[in-house]
Amino acid sequence: MNKITEKIHIALAFYDKDGEHSKFAGTTIASIFENTDKCNWENIVIHILHDGSLAEINRNKFIELAEKYKSIIKFYNVDINKWNIEKKTFEKSLERISLGALYRLALPELLKNIDRVIYLDTDILVQADIHDLYNMNFDKSYLLVVSDNEDMRNLYVKTRYYKNYI
Repeated sequence: MNKITEKIHIALAFYDKDGEHSKFAGTTIASIFENTDKCNWENIVIHILHDGSLAEINRNKFIELAEKYKSIIKFYNVDINKWNIEKKTFEKSLERISLGALYRLALPELLKNIDRVIYLDTDILVQADIHDLYNMNFDKSYLLVVSDNEDMRNLYVKTRYYKNYI
C-alpha cells in the first residue's frame, strides 16, 4: 500500500443518551483503523457529531482511540433547537430515523471547507482499507449509499471490534 498524503475525512453522528452509541461508534472507528494500512492512519480525520448526551468519559475514550492510531478526532456539538424545523416535520422524521441520524444534516455547514467526507452510521463495520472507499469514483453523484441489512447488524455485536473497544 502506498502512503496517502491527503486527509480522509470520516463523519459519524449519534445521540447517546444511554452510552450504547458510543460503543457502536468506537467499534466502527476501530474497524476503520484495523483494516486500513498503518502508514495511512495519521491521514484519517474522524468527525463526531453529537449533542449534550455524549458523556465526557466516552469522549475521552474516543480521544484515546484516535491517539492509539495516531489519528485526529474532532467533536461537533449539534443543537437542532437552532434549526428552523417545523415541529410536525421534525416528529415525522423521528418516526423513520433516530435523532442522532438527523445530525448528519449539519455536515455541509460544519465541514464546509472539506470537499469529500465519508459518512458512516455507527452500526457499520469497515472491512477493507478506507482509502479504497475514499478514492471511489463518484462520477457526477453527490452521494453514494448502501442499503441496510438486519442480518449483518446482528453479527456486528459479535465482532472483536465491538467487544474490545469503548
